[in-house]
Amino acid sequence: MIVLEDITQTERFWEKMAQAEKITSLGLLSAGMSHEIYNPLGAILSHVQYLSAVENNGEKLDSLKWIESKTGRIAEITERLLNFARIDHSRARSSNLNNVANETLELLKRELDKKKIRVSTDLKPDLLPVSLSFGSLEQVICNLIINAIQAVPTGGTIRISTARKSDQASFIIEDNGAGISKEDLRLIFNPFFSTKRDSISLRESLEACSLYTNLESLDPRMQEIDSIIGRIKDSPATVLILGESGTGNEITAKRIHYSGLYRTRPFIGVNCAALNHNLLESELFGHEKGAFTGAVSRKLGRFELAGSGSLFLDEIGDMSPAMQAKLLRVLQERNFERVGGTRTIRTDCRIIAASNQDLQNLISRGAFREDLYYRLSLIVLQIPPLRARSGDIEPLIDLFIQQANLE
Repeated sequence: MIVLEDITQTERFWEKMAQAEKITSLGLLSAGMSHEIYNPLGAILSHVQYLSAVENNGEKLDSLKWIESKTGRIAEITERLLNFARIDHSRARSSNLNNVANETLELLKRELDKKKIRVSTDLKPDLLPVSLSFGSLEQVICNLIINAIQAVPTGGTIRISTARKSDQASFIIEDNGAGISKEDLRLIFNPFFSTKRDSISLRESLEACSLYTNLESLDPRMQEIDSIIGRIKDSPATVLILGESGTGNEITAKRIHYSGLYRTRPFIGVNCAALNHNLLESELFGHEKGAFTGAVSRKLGRFELAGSGSLFLDEIGDMSPAMQAKLLRVLQERNFERVGGTRTIRTDCRIIAASNQDLQNLISRGAFREDLYYRLSLIVLQIPPLRARSGDIEPLIDLFIQQANLE
């Protein structure tokens, strides 16, 4: 006897799920790329606005207007990328949680039978309809049930229930799996985090192409730095990285950030040598609309953008004395105000600073504040130049070839 089963509907369902996952990944990638573009874009716009306010030469003003218009074009494209990642509420429709749950269970029946999973349901009939963008509710319910199927052992149990609470509808799914570890439980709501260790998340895949975390140095001094990074990666303590230009100060900062718990939080960088005092103040602390000529809207500073992540201050030795005093106050008080604002804003970000200059020498010349240095130098990493560790040249060449092949 031959038994045939029509799996057309099931196959179409899985095709839709795969397409939805691809669209979700593209949305996350678009959002990530957009925010990365906005960082340098904000600095460019700040420069143009400042120069336009102080420049009197008509020809140069025309050039600045041209730059501003082209930068605006980039901003439009970036905004489109962000719109792609946003939920389209115009396509919202009403759905019944009970119907969606039953339909999803029917479509996943083969997966449930394969693992001999017992499913019990308690679906209340008096639910209010739920309004979400088209296909979103189905995808959410399906993902929750699939996660439960993957979490429970063969022969396990899954219980699904719905309930009405005033003007809300609740969907509850329970299983007898092992659950989430305490370490992962703190991270489950962070962007890009995944408990599936056999797969690579979007953020991790992007990092793999941009960070040199796979390099194992043969130099004892670099090995000691690696050891220190392993001990401080989860610490909120301020880190100061010292090394000549090209020795990898920024890479070291990113290794500290992406090696531990901070990896799921923002990493925001700013080059202090690239901006004058006024621009740097606006970049770090943000400004309110009308704070100065050209401030046509409120702008969030790097401290706010960093949130509870890491703020990397590169070339901090080039910071003006007035800016050093303001940074010292933020490090002491852990709060600041936007330029032209009065509201005090709390900051919890970790500070990682770097310099290619001898800060002790700058202190002796009165060019760098000694009290700021001691605030920054809770942990100091001195990166030796490559000429002093020639044994790393060959591994670096191999790494560059691997990176080029990936690209």
